Amino acid sequence: FYEPEPLAQYGTLDVAFEYDSGEQWLAVTVTAATDIPTLKQTGNISWQVHLVLLPTKKQRAKTGVQKGPCPIFTETFKFSRVEQEALGDYAVRFRLYSIRRMKKEKVLGEKVFYLTKLNLQGKIALPVTLEPGSELTGCGSLVSVSRSAGAVSYRST
Repeated sequence: FYEPEPLAQYGTLDVAFEYDSGEQWLAVTVTAATDIPTLKQTGNISWQVHLVLLPTKKQRAKTGVQKGPCPIFTETFKFSRVEQEALGDYAVRFRLYSIRRMKKEKVLGEKVFYLTKLNLQGKIALPVTLEPGSELTGCGSLVSVSRSAGAVSYRST
């Protein structure tokens, strides 16, 4: 029921979604990151996944920092007040950051996952293939999503 993603060059996240329509929460479990490209200086690189619920950007989460070429996270985050009628308006943006000692964290890959793709009967696990981070390329679609989402959050403050 979902299309196979293109070849992963910027990493793939193993993710599970669970939605409770009665309580109106969405649980997102980040299990692991795979297919991380080998970088030239792989010495002591750690990884962290950042999540944000779009379009409001008010609910955010971060995994713990994990080391190695195949980091295992296995962390679940709950986003509240996700109305079932408006489920198609929501998306979760995943960003995989590489973290090196004494250097700023850097976005390796990111993906905006629209909840319209979910068939929310119980828990569903699927791979999320990351694309180049918007910091690396001026990818128009990612920029326009964050711009329109930003406009929504400005109005609500």
